[in-house]
Amino acid sequence: YRSLFSQRIKNARIYGSIEKYASMIDGDYTSVYEYKKTIESCIRVFGKENIIVNTFEKSSFLNNDLIEDFCSKTQIDLNESFLRPKNENETLNLLGMELLARINSMAPYWDKGSRNVSRENANLIQYFERHLTFKAEEFDFYPKKNVYEYYINSFRDSNEWIMSNFFEEKKELFKTPLFANYRENYKINSINNKVLDSLSELIFNLAIK
Repeated sequence: YRSLFSQRIKNARIYGSIEKYASMIDGDYTSVYEYKKTIESCIRVFGKENIIVNTFEKSSFLNNDLIEDFCSKTQIDLNESFLRPKNENETLNLLGMELLARINSMAPYWDKGSRNVSRENANLIQYFERHLTFKAEEFDFYPKKNVYEYYINSFRDSNEWIMSNFFEEKKELFKTPLFANYRENYKINSINNKVLDSLSELIFNLAIK
C-alpha cells in the first residue's frame, strides 16, 4: 500500500496535504492486491509447475539480494561481469510525500489536456527519489488504522490460498504489524504546515516556475 500510495503522488494523483487521503479506500487499485487472481492467470497460461512465486520482501531474497535470488531461481550463473543497476523507483518517505503532493497542486501533471512540459523537463520525480526516500522512523508513512485493517481483512482469504499452495511453511504471507501495535503516521507533527508550504513553494520556484 505504501509503495502504491507513493507512486500515486509521483503520478500527481494526490494534491495538497496527504492527511485527507490517508483514510481513503482506493477502489481503483483493489485488483492490484488480489495476488491470487494474478497467480491463477499465470497458471492458466503457463501451468503451475512452470511458475515461481515469491514475496517481494528483502528478507525473502537469497542473501537479501533480488538479483541474486532471481538468478538462483532461474538457474542463471551470476558472475562479476553482470552490471548491477542502481535502485530506482524508491518509495518516498512522508516528508517527500507531503512536499510533492503540495507541488502537484501548483504544477499539475496535465496542463490544458496535455502533459505539463515544464514539470517533465524539471526532472522533479528523479530529484525527489534521490533526496527524499531516506529511511527515518519519524518519516515512515502509515495510513489510518481503518485502511490497514480493510486491506488485511479484504485479502486474507486470497493470501491464505497462496500460502497453502506455495508457502506451506509460512504462518503469514507478508510481515505485517499486529492491529494492537499498529502505528498511524500520515502527518508530520514536527514541521508545521506553513514551513511545508514554504518548502514546496521554494522547490516549485527553483525547479518548475
